[in-house]
Amino acid sequence: MVRNGKTISVDVTLGERPALAATTPVREQDGDINAREAIAIATEAVNESGLLQESIDERVATPQERNGASVWVVELNAGSQVAVVVVDTTTGDVLELDVK
Repeated sequence: MVRNGKTISVDVTLGERPALAATTPVREQDGDINAREAIAIATEAVNESGLLQESIDERVATPQERNGASVWVVELNAGSQVAVVVVDTTTGDVLELDVK
């Protein structure tokens, strides 16, 4: 760049967006687990269980109430199998894990 007859060198990066690291937790303001965290927790629980035979190709989290407590019901689809994981919205604990 030339300004007032002087050449100035400026480093510029084009086309790059800032991104969160894959392991950066994103918390709701009230401290509850959000859908993204619930999916990550459910995915980790299913992977550790070794119950799915194929890789996960679809992830859906739905907020629900169970026994008076708020939970995320996370469905993880892997080919012909579906894992349903219930995650407590306050603690992030896995309350249920079922693979069909």
